[in-house]
Amino acid sequence: MHATGDKMFCSTKALHHLQQARKELGCSSAKYLCVNLTGEEVTWTFKTLALNVGVSPDKYATHSVRIGGASALLSGEADSLEINLLGRWMSHSYEDYPVLAPDSARGLSRRMI
Repeated sequence: MHATGDKMFCSTKALHHLQQARKELGCSSAKYLCVNLTGEEVTWTFKTLALNVGVSPDKYATHSVRIGGASALLSGEADSLEINLLGRWMSHSYEDYPVLAPDSARGLSRRMI
């Protein structure tokens, strides 16, 4: 994990905020990062956020995180073993969800030659 420098999407800033919240909630010694959080709560949060930004909540759930992570790793040229391990994928089914990130499209025509 490294700092991206992006004001909105920086994984180290997000981790810092999670750790701070854990301290404030008295959960800093818990084994897992997101303690006592159910899949239903995560799904509800995703759907609420989708509504807040004006998109359909029907397409968002906990699976969005897994496929989003796999897509980001694919765009970052991670190999399939890394993607399987990090996302706990038992197969290569993440390849069935082709999501082309703008950055990954750069240089495609050059690679076709």
